[in-house]
Amino acid sequence: MKVRIVEFKGQFAEGVEALYSTVGWKFSPKRVNIWESMRNYSKVLIALSDDRVVGKVTLDVAFPPYAEIVNLIVHPEYHGKGIGTKLIEGCIKISESKGHNIQFLMTEYDNI
Repeated sequence: MKVRIVEFKGQFAEGVEALYSTVGWKFSPKRVNIWESMRNYSKVLIALSDDRVVGKVTLDVAFPPYAEIVNLIVHPEYHGKGIGTKLIEGCIKISESKGHNIQFLMTEYDNI
């Protein structure tokens, strides 16, 4: 299984909506406009497997030197395949390239 990590574009909105529904998250098309308008401060990365959206994460880089990794989600059928790791690595690479040398991630205990 080959997985690509790419920056979100509007063409992936339906796939992200389907991904959100697998865990009961709500998705609004307004979110796409927000993501696109915040590109300088927030990067949304998605994981693609055969052009299917199987993961998503947001990296907030608004407050140097800090970068916050938020809303990591991996499709349940793809758990344990390293997709979350690849998304986190993508966030770290972007944040370090922008001079954000302190990255943090918070999660609920049940999500570990």
